[in-house]
Amino acid sequence: MRALLVATVLPLLLLTTLTACGDDATPQVLSDTEHSAQDVAFAREMLQHHAQALAMVDLTLERPLEPDVAALAEQIRDAQAPEIELMSD
Repeated sequence: MRALLVATVLPLLLLTTLTACGDDATPQVLSDTEHSAQDVAFAREMLQHHAQALAMVDLTLERPLEPDVAALAEQIRDAQAPEIELMSD
């Protein structure tokens, strides 16, 4: 009797667990809420902030730099440029 119970319950538990690990074919919606005027103002200000960061990176990379400073400037550019693109859409 115990073997029958294990043979029945174990596959069901395994199936349930593996089903929960699956990925939906549809992409997740980030938000269904409307944006406010404050959201728009924040995004505009962040665009300016990121643009200023890229301008500073450009100025920095025009000079002779220590390798770690140059690497940091590149990391900033690599992070900020895609965010500008995302917020501009």
